[in-house]
Amino acid sequence: MGKTFFVTNFGCRASQSEGASIHQELLESEAVQSESAYDANVVIVNSCTVTAEADRDVRQTIRRIASRNPQAEIIVTGCYAQRAPEELAALPRVRYVVGNSHKPLVGKIARNLLDEDFGTHGRAEILCSSIFLERELKPASHVGSGGRTRAVVKV
Repeated sequence: MGKTFFVTNFGCRASQSEGASIHQELLESEAVQSESAYDANVVIVNSCTVTAEADRDVRQTIRRIASRNPQAEIIVTGCYAQRAPEELAALPRVRYVVGNSHKPLVGKIARNLLDEDFGTHGRAEILCSSIFLERELKPASHVGSGGRTRAVVKV
């Protein structure tokens, strides 16, 4: 089988929708979805940071993936990645930490990783800037079940 990906989502409806958009983008690029994070080549962890427990759940998930799938290339994105990128970059197998400021790049980063030869890597690369510098409204849309499109606007 070809190189595979898996997306795991934490958090609110907006986060779930963004994760679904990343998933769809990868499928449309002919990437192959894995059945599990434990056998995927690239794992995207779309994080939440609403509580300390949410942070802990994300860290535990990343550690579990790294332990059960030591060849995985992990991309962490979402609100926790935006809030504490250095903390997440220090976790095992994390290759990229992509804050909400750079979330539209996650699909491309994942595709690039899928095209690479996998091996050892050094410290995770962090792509994150202040979300307060954003001046454009960038609504994401997601085509859900039944073919309905829903716009998601973060406020």
